[in-house]
Amino acid sequence: MPARSLEPTTHTVATDSPKQPHSPEPLSFETKVYSSSELLTQPWLPALTRAVNEGFSTNSGPINFAQRLSSDIQLSEELGEAGFTAIAFASRSEHSDQSDEVDIIGTASVKGWVNDRDWLPYPTPTPGSHESSGLDGANGNGCGKAEMTREQDPCDGDYEIALVTIKPGANYRKRGIAESLIKACERELVRRLTLQGDKRRSIKLMVKIVKEVNGPYWLKKGFTTVGQKWSPKGTWGSFQEFTMWAMMRELPIE
Repeated sequence: MPARSLEPTTHTVATDSPKQPHSPEPLSFETKVYSSSELLTQPWLPALTRAVNEGFSTNSGPINFAQRLSSDIQLSEELGEAGFTAIAFASRSEHSDQSDEVDIIGTASVKGWVNDRDWLPYPTPTPGSHESSGLDGANGNGCGKAEMTREQDPCDGDYEIALVTIKPGANYRKRGIAESLIKACERELVRRLTLQGDKRRSIKLMVKIVKEVNGPYWLKKGFTTVGQKWSPKGTWGSFQEFTMWAMMRELPIE
C-alpha cells in the first residue's frame, strides 16, 4: 500500500560546542521532509539537484563522480511513489539576506529496498573453499541467488537510505549534518509505518555505498556489510570502477 502524501516536518539542529581557534563558525540548520511528489512542486528543485551532484563530485575518496543526477526529476523517479527526502536548509540569521533563495546544505532520502539479486557474500570466501566467489564474477552462493529463501538471504531488506549528500567545504562536512538527516529519515519512516498500522517490531534498513569512499562511515553508524559487488565505470556517474557494499541495520519501529 503506497504511503500517504504527508506534510513536511521540521526539525532545527544547532551546534552548541564552544568555538575553537580556526574552527568553523557554529552551524544552525533546519531539516524538512518531503514526499517524492512534493519535491516536484518545489521552486528550489534545481538547487537540490545541484547540491546532490556537487556533493558526489567533491568527495575526498579515491573514486570520482560526474553528475549523480542527470535531471531535476530523476531523484523523485528513483524514490518512487512512497519515497521521501529529508533536506537540511541553512538557517538565516536576522542579519542574513532575506531573498527567496534557499541554501541547501545536505540531503538524504528513503525508498523501498530492491534486492538486485547479484550480490556476492561478504566477506568473500577464500579461494578453493566450497563457496568461493570473488568480485570477478565467479559463481558462488552469493546474496540474492534464486535458490535462497527470504530468511536465508542477508541482502533482502525493507527500506533503503539513499543519496546522503552534504555540501562541500569545511563549514559543512563532519558537522553532524549527515547524522541529523539520517535520524530525520528514520523518524519519518517510523512515523509513516506507525500511521499505516505496521505491526512489525523492527525493519531492515539498507544502504548501498561505495566501499572505497564511505564504507568506514556507515560501519561506525552501526551498519553491517551483508553483500558486495563490482561496479563498472559509469555506475552512479563514476569515473572509475569500484566495490559496492550492501549494508544493513535493524531499525526498531515500536
